[in-house]
Amino acid sequence: MPFPFSCSKKNGYFCLTLILLLGFALRVYGLGDVAISNDESTEYHRWVSNSFEKIMVTDVVLNTPALALILSRASILVLGDSLFSLRWPALCLSVLGIVFIYKIAQYFFGRQVGQISALLLAVSPYAIFYAHAFRGYSGVLSLALFVFLLAMLTFRTHKWGYGIAFGLVSAAAMYTHLFTSFAIVNSIFLVGLRWGWGQQSGQSGRRGWVRLIVGLAIAAMILAIVYWPVWQKVVQNVEAGNAPLAGVVWTQRPDSAASLWTNLRWYNGLERGRFGQYSVYPFLALVVIGVGLGLAARKRLAVLILLAWTVLPFLELGVLTQIMPDLWARPHYLGYTLPPLLILIAWAIVKAGYHQSAKTWPPISLGLVFLVALAVFWFLTLREFYQTEANGNWQLAANWLRRSSTPNDLIVCQRYWHPWRDADFEAEDDCTRTLNYWRKAGLPVAAEIVTGYGLVYQLLPQLNAGMASRAGRVWVLVWDVPEEANLEKLDGWGTEFNRFGRSYLLLTEQQPAYLGNLAQALRLIRATTVLPDQQFTYSLMIAPLAAATHQSDAVEDALKVAAKNQPNHQDSSAKLQSTEQLVKVLSLPDIEHTLTANFSEKIMLQGYNINPATAVTSGAPVSLTLFWSVFKHISDDYSVFLHVRNQAGHRVAQFDYQPLGGSYPTHLWQPGQSFTDTQQFSVPTDLPPGPYDLLIGFYNPQSLERLPLINDSSGENALLLTTLIVQ
Repeated sequence: MPFPFSCSKKNGYFCLTLILLLGFALRVYGLGDVAISNDESTEYHRWVSNSFEKIMVTDVVLNTPALALILSRASILVLGDSLFSLRWPALCLSVLGIVFIYKIAQYFFGRQVGQISALLLAVSPYAIFYAHAFRGYSGVLSLALFVFLLAMLTFRTHKWGYGIAFGLVSAAAMYTHLFTSFAIVNSIFLVGLRWGWGQQSGQSGRRGWVRLIVGLAIAAMILAIVYWPVWQKVVQNVEAGNAPLAGVVWTQRPDSAASLWTNLRWYNGLERGRFGQYSVYPFLALVVIGVGLGLAARKRLAVLILLAWTVLPFLELGVLTQIMPDLWARPHYLGYTLPPLLILIAWAIVKAGYHQSAKTWPPISLGLVFLVALAVFWFLTLREFYQTEANGNWQLAANWLRRSSTPNDLIVCQRYWHPWRDADFEAEDDCTRTLNYWRKAGLPVAAEIVTGYGLVYQLLPQLNAGMASRAGRVWVLVWDVPEEANLEKLDGWGTEFNRFGRSYLLLTEQQPAYLGNLAQALRLIRATTVLPDQQFTYSLMIAPLAAATHQSDAVEDALKVAAKNQPNHQDSSAKLQSTEQLVKVLSLPDIEHTLTANFSEKIMLQGYNINPATAVTSGAPVSLTLFWSVFKHISDDYSVFLHVRNQAGHRVAQFDYQPLGGSYPTHLWQPGQSFTDTQQFSVPTDLPPGPYDLLIGFYNPQSLERLPLINDSSGENALLLTTLIVQ
């Protein structure tokens, strides 16, 4: 009994055409043409690249010809491991996997089936990522349709199915993205496919066109059914002045229901005057290539195109990752890529084992060895990645921010990352717009931190005008549902900022399914720095805040709107802190007395604030705020000493304490970190009036050895901080 497979010598070119076009379509819908690189095309990205010192890489969509990147999702093995210096081993594994599939299929089913199997190995990850990225039933539907198409190819059921299936893919894509061009392009795609197949097999009759039209009609019906409630909700929100709901991506906020179509037309490239990622040229290339393959009468032409699609991306990306280490992609995409690879390899082994003979055992053995090697490589790479992602990335970014900023001039917001972000047509996220706005307003530092997939499109633009008029504030805005995958990063990121005196306001979504995780995340933040009522979402920010002339007005309006839209808005209103209190919490003091005291090339005292500044009453408390920064790693835990001396040089009082209240010992301090350390001490009540010197330094509590003070002429390793006048 032969193993069922519909691709044969008679319909081989049809199978080849269908698979190539399927891979191309899934590449466009999924993440096939996304690479993460430094984009120097805009002022903002040039500034980020220069300022961030290559710590973080801007992810953009590369508008390169589809031919060169058709296998880029399979090549993620080349890109994704560049963080771990394993580029060439990954390249070898990728090539070995495709060669293995090609050879094992060629043993039993001929060269054409081998080529198709190898191509399936490359294109299948698109559907896996597509289903994961959208997480809803549209993504699941797309994955199911992909499996359905493979089943049609395998079990000879591709009569009515392929037109309907691709029509359903059109509906799923249009529902997910609201891109009207997808429906148009899929129609052209099906026409080209039908024409190519008809010319090749001589079956371009009326029945084929009827099947095509029926498939498109079914797709349109499904689209109308699933999308109508969403459309009604969007129209209601726009007419009410609300920000659009999640799932609707706007490049600019529509001010009326009538502008919805205008925005859709602009976003689809119909009114932009040039071609971009979501415009026409990739789809025209798809149709031309598909029809060309369908009309191909010689094997050599099809094999040449297939080899070009297979080899060029590997050569291109393999070389680029060697000469451009900054070109990298997120390693967790391996999680989307390798499972389907393993499934397809296992399928090939089972298929070979079905024909039990002596010549099946060598390829089966080779396949098993490859499976083990690939699984080990995947496990090691992902394990190292998740450790780095959870414990390192936020710390690198936070260290850079503290090293490059002054304590009172800092704007930080979570960057919204999306694989279809394209800076070329100004589809900037709100964090980017905010940073540009603040930077042009004269603030010396504005930076972004990636902590996950943000969903805020409207909040920050509404707050920009009100906040930008006030400098000297620290605003760290985080939005994201703190899912389990993000809790470790949010834990470390938020805890670090709290320890070093930087407070932030957490803005997140209101979704009951995530309230448990949200409560965990909120416990990481000091109670005085957050609003007691946390669960308000950007979609509830109704009133446009651009007219607000002061920061406090903007914040107050935002909080009132958020409270009003809570289920128990009366209780929520009572819980809200006052605007002045919120502004006070988010403010950091200026450094009133700047210094450059260097302790052993490890710790720098940048300055201090003291209250009262000069005249002190005996027995009265004194508040001292110290601003530390770290140069090198410190292996021991040091304590700080404060000595009060009279004019004769005698010590009359001493105060010792652990920095930051002992919550963050010095052996944990990392290079680039900065700290705001506030302590209080009282002048002894029996101290006679007069001037007294206040000295400061570090010492080891175990050995009592002091940390050397560079350029200390006294030899005491103690810095004369100020002179107190006791009254």
